[in-house]
Amino acid sequence: MAATPDKTFALEQPLDLFRKLQWEWDQLRRFDITEAAIAKQYVALNAAMTAWHLTDWFCARMEKQHYARLSIEVGEAIDNCRVFKKWVLRQRNISICEQIAVSTKHYQIDRREHVVATDRREFPLADGLVTHYLMVEDHNSLQPIETVIGFAIAFWRTVFLMTGLATEEDVAPK
Repeated sequence: MAATPDKTFALEQPLDLFRKLQWEWDQLRRFDITEAAIAKQYVALNAAMTAWHLTDWFCARMEKQHYARLSIEVGEAIDNCRVFKKWVLRQRNISICEQIAVSTKHYQIDRREHVVATDRREFPLADGLVTHYLMVEDHNSLQPIETVIGFAIAFWRTVFLMTGLATEEDVAPK
């Protein structure tokens, strides 16, 4: 088993980071859609980074039996971190989060198989107010970042169960 990280303000295992992601998603959904708050952008970026970085936290904790369980569940050989990361990136919403996370850290990213774009969009309401959404465009599909993060949470919840790193109770929606 991997050593406890010493620079994470008491986050010690993937489940801790998963709970952080759930908290960020809750924060993201609490913003008033009629406000163009910079804080919402910050929370969205943090959530995307957390969703992607869970990959590394899983790699740090997974042992042979976890890879074996996952391989059986998904029907393909996933026996090390490198293969695990490639498998994770095939999940569209995690791939979106990876692109956001990497471009946030490095400003630009290397060419990807598919490219996403993020944008702040405004949509008028009937009463004259305007809604503000953080949107992700992916293959001519447009979806709010809240949706991307929600699907990322669902994916990681499933990975916890398939690997045996958490129970249903551990990853139940709060």
